[in-house]
Amino acid sequence: VWGFAKSGCQMSDITVGPHLERAFHKVEVYTVEHLDEFSPNEISLILWSFAKVGARVEYLATKLNQHIAEHPNSLKLFLPKDLALISWAVSFAHTSSPLLPLTSLSTQTQSSPLPLIHIIATQSTKLPFILFHPHDVAMLVWSFSQCQLGLAAVYEFFIRYVCANIEKFQRDSLAMVMR
Repeated sequence: VWGFAKSGCQMSDITVGPHLERAFHKVEVYTVEHLDEFSPNEISLILWSFAKVGARVEYLATKLNQHIAEHPNSLKLFLPKDLALISWAVSFAHTSSPLLPLTSLSTQTQSSPLPLIHIIATQSTKLPFILFHPHDVAMLVWSFSQCQLGLAAVYEFFIRYVCANIEKFQRDSLAMVMR
């Protein structure tokens, strides 16, 4: 699916859209059925590809959210670049069609899993700075702001990262973090 996304295919395209929709639906079903078999990078690329072509990511993101809630240690395998791609896909889908479960933490019950974007934000702050690339930080902060994430500790973590690594940022990544 990454190839379709990189080629510029869109679900809204009258010619390829219906075929693309069928293909992505099959990928979605297969991915959900075999979620344990996919690496974090593969999962992040699939979600990113869905968002990039305009496919609905709600079902896949919800299943990933449930999977992480049931297997919290699985999130430890995700690198910052994986978390950045997933957060971008979720925030992109949310801003273009706000259907994802992005309710605030205060409205969550004990039994419901935290929204995926909150889980990603929290996990990001547990990783050492050395694992982050400035572009990952830019993507994560942008995604969190798009979803109006209000976790001060998360932003504080990334502010410390930017201050400690300012010389590593290219202008576009720095601009993305700061806007």
